Amino acid sequence: MKTFLRASFLGTILFFMLHTAFAQVGVSYHQSNLPFIGIQYNFPQPPIMAELRLSTDVRSGSFSPELVGTYSFINKAQHEVYVGLGLRVNVYEGVVMPVGLRVYPLQQFQNLGLHIEFAPVITTYEDDGEGLLFRGSWGFHYIFGRNNEE
Repeated sequence: MKTFLRASFLGTILFFMLHTAFAQVGVSYHQSNLPFIGIQYNFPQPPIMAELRLSTDVRSGSFSPELVGTYSFINKAQHEVYVGLGLRVNVYEGVVMPVGLRVYPLQQFQNLGLHIEFAPVITTYEDDGEGLLFRGSWGFHYIFGRNNEE
């Protein structure tokens, strides 16, 4: 199972790296019990986002990247609601299923947003056996060159 997860993770990263020419790039910070930063690629049609998430509160041995793809089923200029699916490797490795809300409250800073996210993680972590981890996060994100037309 670990070999499959790692191979899928690396293959998905390669796929999204090849398609970045058509994307808007963004960065984010998520504060939670497992905090992380994200590097995002937003594809406008359909409203899909690919995000590489990197742990921020870890030692080198417990560094755990995630790769998540999300779909914004509500995609307005001032808010977005999304669901997604992804993979997490190393500590608490398994499948990640984020559900979140992004808001853009400041008219003069339309590229800067706030977000909240709930993400169950179906783990295959060896020490605890298989299980379910619930992660809630909040934070900030910035999208470079965001087009706010509806």
